Amino acid sequence: MRRFLRATLILFCVAGWAATAQADPPPSAKQRLIGKVCNLIEAHAVGNGLPKDFFARLIWKESRFDPNAVSPVGAEGIAQFMPGTAKMRGLANPFDIEQA
Repeated sequence: MRRFLRATLILFCVAGWAATAQADPPPSAKQRLIGKVCNLIEAHAVGNGLPKDFFARLIWKESRFDPNAVSPVGAEGIAQFMPGTAKMRGLANPFDIEQA
């Protein structure tokens, strides 16, 4: 019985050391997307003289940072452009976060 307890204790210690030695897991696709969106929001807000927090809230309200969002009335993409508005502004793909 002592041998079993000792082996179990050693196993837990080794498992604990192994867990602390692992690197941080890579960010998920969603985390990478949100990071990219935040960087784009900051760059375009500054470039257009808008407060970053205002612009971020606007995009969040429109699409929840979902580049594939489509509203019930047909607005498309992360910035929720209506097709006519997108065409008028020369937006080739409203689902492309860098264009929108």
